[in-house]
Amino acid sequence: NLHRLWQRTIGGFPADFWVLCSGILVNRIGALAFPFLSFFLISRGVPQNVAAAAVSCWGIGGLSASFLGGWSADRIGRKFTLLTGLSVSALAMFAMPWCQPLYLVYACAFLTGFAFDFQRPAVSAAVADLVPVSDRVRAYALNYWAVNIGASIAPLIGGLLATISFHFLFSFDGTTSLIYFAIILFWFREPRQHVPGVRRSPFAAFKDRRLLLLFGLACLLTGQFFQAYSTLPLVMSQKGLDAGDFSRALVTNGVTVVLLSIPISRFLQRWSPATGLSIAAICTGTGFFLNQFAHTTVEYAAAIFIWTLGEIAIASTTPALISRIAPPGQQGVYQASYSMSWSFGILLGPTVGGFVLQTIGEHILWSGCGVLGILAAVGFWFLLRKIESKFR
Repeated sequence: NLHRLWQRTIGGFPADFWVLCSGILVNRIGALAFPFLSFFLISRGVPQNVAAAAVSCWGIGGLSASFLGGWSADRIGRKFTLLTGLSVSALAMFAMPWCQPLYLVYACAFLTGFAFDFQRPAVSAAVADLVPVSDRVRAYALNYWAVNIGASIAPLIGGLLATISFHFLFSFDGTTSLIYFAIILFWFREPRQHVPGVRRSPFAAFKDRRLLLLFGLACLLTGQFFQAYSTLPLVMSQKGLDAGDFSRALVTNGVTVVLLSIPISRFLQRWSPATGLSIAAICTGTGFFLNQFAHTTVEYAAAIFIWTLGEIAIASTTPALISRIAPPGQQGVYQASYSMSWSFGILLGPTVGGFVLQTIGEHILWSGCGVLGILAAVGFWFLLRKIESKFR
């Protein structure tokens, strides 16, 4: 029974999949720079608004990288794309603390954001290459699990290194990128492309109505996820809670992902994508809707737990569905095009949420999130069923 449980949970994947996950885990443990970039610049006497602009450069770099990364993964190769992104990321990390002119810091931030998202489509495409369709939901859940394990450890290491020296912090980040580079270089084999695809532009995926549908519905949800890092702290402070309370509530997100990603993925494998994503949308909308009734750290943590279930389902199910609709030779382009929904969530979610909170109030903000969750659930349920019928 234990062997069967092991096989159903994390067994049955090829060695190259585990090489990829190991590299991701190492790299995410060392992903220290982004949370401390503003603190680094403020320590140099840079005004807060100027320091925030460096974070924006990071985001702009990531937004501009997805299409090119997907194109590179399809046209040149998964391994080449990974190695290129990791080498650029390492160089930018090592250079950043030595840059004195502010524009060079901005350039390094842009390159780091670019390198991070440049390699992401190659990872998603490689998982689709290595894992059969029946196991992809579980595979993407394990990938997401490795990401969040690393993301949970990174702030602890970053906080310690930042108290010693920002040079140590950025050097540690760059070193983990080099370790990931070595893992891919020596142990990861380029997946075989069984069916050569037609060469098309990086934007070809957006001509597919199925992808546009998934992209639009995903944007309704990703914009909500980033309320947790923009408007939620403001609302909690208005109710007399401090940064420590916010951190204690938000840790529910990481703990839930680490503990439940793999068990939830087992259930998602039994359901159709329409069912899984509809439930994910309902959980997301419900979790943020309940924020308007919360007043204590525990109550906010309960709401975070509910929308985190939706986050897990989205992160596990959607890449697996994208891998099924992508034509031969366009796996990377399709994965890159979908990942843009997260970039739009980062750019638009906090802006729109902040405007609604300031002008209308938190009740409308959280009620609006609930409505968007219902709309997304209806879209996933009725429209995705037409897509699923083509795979039968």
